[in-house]
Amino acid sequence: MKKVFFILLAVSFLIFLASTLINPTIIFLAKRQLSTVFKGSEVSIGSCRLNLIRQLSLFDISIKNKQAYDFLVKEARVEYTLPAILKDEILKFSLKEAKIYINLPQKNIAEFSQYLNLSPKSVFLVKALEFSDFNLNLKAKDFNMSGVLSSRVNLVEQTADYLDIKIDSLGIQGFNLSGVSLKAAQGSSEGSFGINQAKYNKLNIAEIKSEAKLSGKELSLDGLSAKVFQGDIGGNLKFNIGQNAGYEGVLKFINLDIATFINDFDLKDKFEMTGRLSGDLAFKGKGPDIEILNGELFSLEGGMLVIKDAKFLQNMARNTNQSLDLLVENFKNYHYNIGIIKLFLDNSNLILDAALYGETGKRNLNIILH
Repeated sequence: MKKVFFILLAVSFLIFLASTLINPTIIFLAKRQLSTVFKGSEVSIGSCRLNLIRQLSLFDISIKNKQAYDFLVKEARVEYTLPAILKDEILKFSLKEAKIYINLPQKNIAEFSQYLNLSPKSVFLVKALEFSDFNLNLKAKDFNMSGVLSSRVNLVEQTADYLDIKIDSLGIQGFNLSGVSLKAAQGSSEGSFGINQAKYNKLNIAEIKSEAKLSGKELSLDGLSAKVFQGDIGGNLKFNIGQNAGYEGVLKFINLDIATFINDFDLKDKFEMTGRLSGDLAFKGKGPDIEILNGELFSLEGGMLVIKDAKFLQNMARNTNQSLDLLVENFKNYHYNIGIIKLFLDNSNLILDAALYGETGKRNLNIILH
């Protein structure tokens, strides 16, 4: 019995000695590495926990740079197995309850890299990333965002196991979102998506909502609905979230008020138009580059069109070889019964081609929007 007691005592002492020596060494090495990556920052780590055959956790990490950022992380965890380590693989890296604050009011967000000292690619392959209650507050000259993210991503297969995103506000290059929520998981049909308000310059879309589904590398937003120009939008969207990120969709517009569009974009000095439009718009692209765009809108109730912009009429007269006086008279107070508007891309130009039919004849408009 005494022998067993002394063996247990010796083992306990060795474990205590190992933890006493190993934990401070791990914290020291981790602080040095973080200080190297986040140059000019103050780094502290509260504690660590090591399981030699399973995982390493660091707790209460603080990384501060008074001029640019303040990071607080409750737990950073590396999960592994000994066979994986021998193959230079890490099973999962996760962050829990992180608070990331970046403040660069006089700089673009891309300039944040100036505060980092990124080494060459790690010799370890990280197979999965997980973020839980990842709080972001980013402020830069060209970008701002405030929200909370939770997600687990399979980096090998380039898929997301689940997404739980709540964004209070996001702004970039004239595009602003507020009240964004997205919840979806692989194999689940109970996901949801919503945006309280989306603005781009003077375009204002409200009450955006849809179902959300994750299937492999594809995120689908089905049954989409929204409010714009006193009318409605419906449709379906698909996003590829893998390496070849892209999107495609079909939107259905219902009873969009043309006069509201003109008022919202301050176009009254150029022309006036009444009527309502309905129709479909199909598109496909990557980032800001639209590869396919084909749309047709109809006004079956008719309305009125007055073009006041003299320069626009002069250009039309020159391009169509028509008399300027005739064009001025034709668009002075034109009433139409049916309107057909086509949207399409031609050599990267967005073209609006309108055909209006009224009692005084047909009127055609061809406008390069972008």
